[in-house]
Amino acid sequence: MEKVKKARLDGILKKKAEGTMLQPLKLDLQNNCADLNKIVSYKPDNSFLIRVSGDSMVNAGISSGDIVLVNKSAKAQDGDIIMASVNDNLVIKRLKHCNGAGYMLMPENKDYGNIKIQPEDKFEICGVVTTVIKMFYTKPATRVL
Repeated sequence: MEKVKKARLDGILKKKAEGTMLQPLKLDLQNNCADLNKIVSYKPDNSFLIRVSGDSMVNAGISSGDIVLVNKSAKAQDGDIIMASVNDNLVIKRLKHCNGAGYMLMPENKDYGNIKIQPEDKFEICGVVTTVIKMFYTKPATRVL
């Protein structure tokens, strides 16, 4: 088992393992909150949030019910997880460039097949998925921690 050294910095516990430092969120202790907009680089003019439906990307950590942040202005690169419109259907898949022969959209679940974009397909990349927000507790926040 790997030994983990612990250090207390600015009243927040950090763990150091083999030179890797886990950085805590910078909290606004006055209001007991963190600015999620800054953490995920959310900018309303070039990004949007959308709730995921389906399990084709579970092995990439994206599950049904999760919320993803999609950056509309990021240029999609080979291997990026993107949101696309394919024949008027929205999908979230991994982008694969096919050596000048178009695109392949690949799921991250072996139960689903690849989508080869054909020349006659109506295809548009909506943006690059940059963040996944997982909801573990969805009841109203009435309990005290």
